[in-house]
Parts: sequence; structure tokens; C-alpha cells
Amino acid sequence: MRMQTLLYFLFISCHSANPIENERLNIVIKYGQSYKIDLPNKVYEVYYLSKPPSIVKFNLTDYENNLITGKYYSLRINRLSKITDLKNNCNDMPKVFTEVEVKSIRKDQVIKIEETCEKYDLLNRSKANRVREFVQFIRDIIESKTELNQKPVSDIPYI
Repeated sequence: MRMQTLLYFLFISCHSANPIENERLNIVIKYGQSYKIDLPNKVYEVYYLSKPPSIVKFNLTDYENNLITGKYYSLRINRLSKITDLKNNCNDMPKVFTEVEVKSIRKDQVIKIEETCEKYDLLNRSKANRVREFVQFIRDIIESKTELNQKPVSDIPYI
């Protein structure tokens, strides 16, 4: 009986760490008050002080979606808690947060990270580097889209 229980928990823990075949993650990335990348709706939004947001539609191929899902699991972002707040140890102002919302079949996550500098405490350094790499990976894919060649620029100042 003990062996069966052990094998069951081993199977569950290994299974939950792996991507589900053809899984589509719903990911929304918000950069401070200025920008938002909404992957499920395939929208890049730019916010302004005194006018409505600009919306640029883009397309993602199945290959790109699979790359993003693979990166999510290979960087072990799925192993972060449902709510993760990664603050750096810098005194720079302003503090601008990037918020990553991930909805998967297994769980929903909200990850907040300060990206203004790279000084994180020892406990959070690895997590922060993985999240930063994941966000940059998505950013690179989206910004390579022809639809975003002449994307608008936010006028929101950070003082």
C-alpha cells in the first residue's frame, strides 16, 4: 500500500511539471501603466495620459504558441506560486512593475516583478532571472511582428 501511494504521488508530481500537449497558455503582460500584451486576444495596447489607448492586433502561429508554452515550462515558471511578488533591492525611482498573468489548465498565476534594475536578494534572484527571461522571450516574439513595426509609444511619464 505504501509503495502504491508513493508511486501515485511521484506520478502526480512529475505529471504536473510537464506541459499538456497542445496546451495554450493565456498570458497577459502589463508594463507599468504604459503597455499591455494580451496573447489570448492577440492585442498590443499602448496607454496615454489624455487619450484612449492605441490597439494593435497581431497574429501568433501555432509554432510561436508552442515556443511560449515550452519556455514557460522549461524555465519552471509553472512552479512559482499563484501569487509571486519579486521586488529588487534597488533604490531607483520610480518603481515600475511588470505584471504577468498566466492562466493554464492547472492553475492561474499573477507574477509581479520590478525590472528597473537587476539586484535581487539571494532567495529571489533565480526566480527573477527566469521571469525576466520569459517576459523578454515573449516581448521578442511580439515585437518581431510586422504589425508592430511602427507601434505607437506611450506618453506616460515615470517620475
